[in-house]
Amino acid sequence: MRPRRSSIILAYIAVLWALLSLVLLIVLPVPQAYYALDSGEYGHSKLAATSKWALSRQDLEEAASGGVVIVEGRGQALTADEASALLQDAEEGDVVIVYGPWNATEKILEYIGFKGEYLGRVLDPVEDVGDPGVIVASVSRGNYSITLSRPYAVNLTPVRGGVAAEPLAFSSPFSYIDENGDDRYDVGEPIGESVVAYRVLVGRGEILVFCAEGFLTNSVFDYNIKWLTSTYGNRTIFLDQSWTRGNPLLYIKLLVYATQGVAPIYVSSIALVLLVVAVYVHRFSVREGR
Repeated sequence: MRPRRSSIILAYIAVLWALLSLVLLIVLPVPQAYYALDSGEYGHSKLAATSKWALSRQDLEEAASGGVVIVEGRGQALTADEASALLQDAEEGDVVIVYGPWNATEKILEYIGFKGEYLGRVLDPVEDVGDPGVIVASVSRGNYSITLSRPYAVNLTPVRGGVAAEPLAFSSPFSYIDENGDDRYDVGEPIGESVVAYRVLVGRGEILVFCAEGFLTNSVFDYNIKWLTSTYGNRTIFLDQSWTRGNPLLYIKLLVYATQGVAPIYVSSIALVLLVVAVYVHRFSVREGR
């Protein structure tokens, strides 16, 4: 009977290890830009606390009924299927907000019908918030200003008929385009206002493309939420996290979290199971040692 008891003990230890790993997964932070549970500079934890989460494209399809704001901030390019789905959401009357590094915003602009030319980062030594790379921009509609983290300038050229991009936000007259990427002004680099956000009307909705790595991310969220709620205050905000399905660690962590943090039922259940398993392992260990 001793080999059988040993195998049972090993089985319980394996289960205990798996459950302990799950608890650590839930509790320990996972740094990841544009992630709903990341409290870092480019995380979305502030927005996540005041919005609904879409963990799959199906979630967005069910929610996108022509009256929501879909926030599509991410660090990677959208696939053709994702871009097509967002375009359809806008056509049905939703507002889609897109931002991230140039490789991410470029793809959605291409799918809408524009060819984009990257000109360089926009820096502003005057209208900033303590960092020339985090600038204050003026919104063309209404008396508002927004703050963008690591903005950049692009030229847009329509590649098919029937599409038009309306400038939505401009950097200040003191800003310049850092064409060579050395984080300082060099003679000959363009000085003056640059378009740092575009509004594209699509069907009954619109797509807002912010040419910046951060717009509703944590470090600039407090500056921009006023503009968002003033402009679209009657709409529900959905933070798209469907991209996490490609990363089991990030996706599982979202599944077990409630909107305001870890759901108590999950932690209580896991703690109870761990306690029971620990008791059984201890009992079998005692018997084995006799």
